[in-house]
Amino acid sequence: MTKLIFALLLMTSATTPERANEVRQIGAAIETIAPEYGFDPWDFAAVVVRESRARCDVVGKLGERGPGQVLARYVGMSNAEVATPEGGVRAMAIALDRWRRARPEENAWACYASGNICRAGFSLREMKRIKRQLKSVTLTVPMLVDTSGLHL
Repeated sequence: MTKLIFALLLMTSATTPERANEVRQIGAAIETIAPEYGFDPWDFAAVVVRESRARCDVVGKLGERGPGQVLARYVGMSNAEVATPEGGVRAMAIALDRWRRARPEENAWACYASGNICRAGFSLREMKRIKRQLKSVTLTVPMLVDTSGLHL
C-alpha cells in the first residue's frame, strides 16, 4: 500500500471492506492517471477528499458524479463511466487539463474546485489545506515494510 492510498483510507474513514476497496481503487487510479496528464497525485487526492470523500456513488446538485464530481457531458463520458474509480479520476484529469490549457495551473485548480466559476479564493485554499493534511497523516504513522495484507 502506498502512502497516498494509506492517507486516503485514513482521511475518508473507510471502515468497511467494501469502502476500503473503493478507496484503494480510487487511489491506484490517481497514482496512474494524474502523472499521465502531468499532475501531482496528491492534488488529485485532495480534490477527491473534498468533493466526495473518495466515493464513486456521490451525485451533486447539478448532476456531477464520481470521486471528482465531474459533469460527464463536460468530458465526453457517460454518467456510469464517471461513477467508477478509474473513469472518475480520468474525468478529473480531462477537466483539469482543459482548464490548464485555458489558464495557468493554479487558476485551473481554482476553476475546477469552485464549480467552473474560476474564483481562486476559498476552494483553492481548502484544496491546498487538505493536501497538506493528507501528506502529514503519512508522517505520523510509520509505513510497514509489507502492507499488502493490511485491511483497514
